[in-house]
Amino acid sequence: MNLNKVQQKAFVIFPNPAQNVFQIFARNPSIIDFELYNALGQKMMTGGTSGRATSVFTVSLENMSSGPYSLELTMVILYIRTN
Repeated sequence: MNLNKVQQKAFVIFPNPAQNVFQIFARNPSIIDFELYNALGQKMMTGGTSGRATSVFTVSLENMSSGPYSLELTMVILYIRTN
């Protein structure tokens, strides 16, 4: 994963397409929640960082059938200011 791409965007999802896992790379530490939907619009998975801020979050797709999925992300981006 090229970190320069992450620095240019709020987040990057890699790899796409995915096989067993994908990762969400956030430009700034973020609280991430997600919902994964199949092609019929059925919610197949939910998850997230459980209120913890992170710059990298991994999602396992081990028990998912192959096919197209839609990902809905909710991100709270944290900015920390120091003096």
